Amino acid sequence: MQIRVLRLLAPLVVVAALVTAAACSSPTDLGKSGHVGMYQLNVQPCVDTAAPRPGWVNCQAIVYLSINTTVQSGYVSAYLEYPETGAYYTGEKSVSSSVPGNISIVMTNPYVSKCVTSYPTAVRVYDGRVGDQTAKELGSISVNVKSIC
Repeated sequence: MQIRVLRLLAPLVVVAALVTAAACSSPTDLGKSGHVGMYQLNVQPCVDTAAPRPGWVNCQAIVYLSINTTVQSGYVSAYLEYPETGAYYTGEKSVSSSVPGNISIVMTNPYVSKCVTSYPTAVRVYDGRVGDQTAKELGSISVNVKSIC
């Protein structure tokens, strides 16, 4: 899977487009691991500048998952690592009645200082809230991000 990120320098906006597989009636599988399948990942445009610092704040991505197990905690959390020390897109969703099944999770990266041209990473999915060190990993799905800066 390839993600393309374009950065327009004048307005300091990152526009992201995913070569994604989306279907109307049945999702296309982009990867499976453990109890999780991922059928879409959309990295949203970063539009809020971090001025006077370089970069952007509150960048978002949405991951669409299929969970095939019961979630004990009532929450599913997702992490997408960005290649800067400690930089992650993170998000969680309350899933008391929707799992097993398909869900979407909005993930936010609070600060992105630079555009990275290419990096392998993974969407890691947990049974538990963001920051819960005891949360059980449900799966980890590899993705390859390609960007033009």
